[in-house]
Amino acid sequence: MTLMGYIKVMRPPLTILGAVASFALVLWAGKPLLYEGLLIILAIFFGNMGYTMMNEVVDADVDAKNKPWKPIPSGQADLEKVLIVSSFLIAASFCTVIILTICYGLFYLVGLLGLVFSHIYDVLRKDLLGNVCMSGAYGIAALMSLYPKYPLFSVAFALFTFAFNLAVQYQDLEAERTVGVVTAPQQLGKIGTCLLGVVLSYCSGTLFCLLGMKTGYSPLIAFAVSASLSMLSASSILYVSPESKVQEILNRYLARIFLLIGFVWMIISEVI
Repeated sequence: MTLMGYIKVMRPPLTILGAVASFALVLWAGKPLLYEGLLIILAIFFGNMGYTMMNEVVDADVDAKNKPWKPIPSGQADLEKVLIVSSFLIAASFCTVIILTICYGLFYLVGLLGLVFSHIYDVLRKDLLGNVCMSGAYGIAALMSLYPKYPLFSVAFALFTFAFNLAVQYQDLEAERTVGVVTAPQQLGKIGTCLLGVVLSYCSGTLFCLLGMKTGYSPLIAFAVSASLSMLSASSILYVSPESKVQEILNRYLARIFLLIGFVWMIISEVI
């Protein structure tokens, strides 16, 4: 067990992206950063990190076969300790949502639904229903950050995360099937996974473009590009094997990079 192992199990790219995203959206919505905005960012940050770590715990058996170098299977991080920390973070998110609700209105109870959705996907099931819940959790996080402005962004973001995750699951298809984990690509098959991924990505990109034209907000260009890359990744399913690096490059790297660019662009636009 090493310090670096525990840092890795937090999956810094996802954790940092979650914090940057909520910060950017709160700024775009024009919410006061002190108090309300800060509580929203903390609620999302704690919940995102907590369930990211919880997912590492639940996926330990799959990773032992598919990615034995990851922190828990390789012994760099202790499973029980990771479980304790993740549970504490989820509890902190829950408490922060309650404080938001008490101080700023009943709308923020939607954050509890986001935690329920996250639990269903990260702990209970990775199938189609699980993916619906996962994308719903991301959509709710965006909605909490932006409310009452730009609800179209929350819908587009939820659709994008659904498509993005389908491609990620497709890459882990055989390993998860081997250990008995039912995922959406198993249920849909290669053609179904491709078609759903393409449709969701296209709808997401279209909504980002429509919102961009309506608001004239230039950072949305990066989100439309990210959705286009996700659509290309979904299309490639018909032509490449799950082990191919094509999807990983298009989806996990390029699409995620443009997503980060979009959120950083938002921050710069709002600060300058």
